[in-house]
Amino acid sequence: MGHELFKSWGKVKSCGPYDLIIIDPPSFQKGSFALTQDYQKILRRLPDLLSEQGTVLACINDPSTGPEFLIEGMATQAPSLVFAERLENPPEFADINPDSGLKALLFVQAVHCAAP
Repeated sequence: MGHELFKSWGKVKSCGPYDLIIIDPPSFQKGSFALTQDYQKILRRLPDLLSEQGTVLACINDPSTGPEFLIEGMATQAPSLVFAERLENPPEFADINPDSGLKALLFVQAVHCAAP
């Protein structure tokens, strides 16, 4: 969707619920997005956008921000979504420190992690 996300929550929500949401915002885009402040605003809205069996692929490519930023942020802002796994980067994008490269983490609804 070609929308300014922070001004279009109603439109985004009305087209849902979604089975898969991919979040891959820029780490910093002057005047538009600041990772440490704005990512949390996205995370807290995810439960309202997802279907009951929905999955979130959350990405971050800031070398100074590790995967715990997403894991802890999700636990705080959207506790119904739990960390499932980190996707491995292709060998073409190998990094000396894996926490400095692309972090692509999957989160699922907590009800799908519980034993029946």
